[in-house]
Amino acid sequence: MVQGNPSTGPGTVVCSGLQTLGRIQKLRAVFKDLIDKRAVFDAIVAKPMVPDGEAKIDENGVLRLKGRFETTPKQVKYQLGFIPSDGLWKLSAVTIDIE
Repeated sequence: MVQGNPSTGPGTVVCSGLQTLGRIQKLRAVFKDLIDKRAVFDAIVAKPMVPDGEAKIDENGVLRLKGRFETTPKQVKYQLGFIPSDGLWKLSAVTIDIE
């Protein structure tokens, strides 16, 4: 959950589950392009996901998923990578393209 924190000033968020400022800064860097484009993801992820084929495990053991969200007028495409860790598939890569 992400929520504003009035004690830390405007534009600062407190994220449950993220333990360090370094992780938050890394996430901001990863999603900088989308933040700059002012992408609004709550509306996007509410749309149905349309896969571009079957999920596949690549030569490095990464589970790969590709597809798009049913959005208009722009297409929002995704590529996700998951790695096995402690008996679970954990997200290791995210690519999002807005066309």
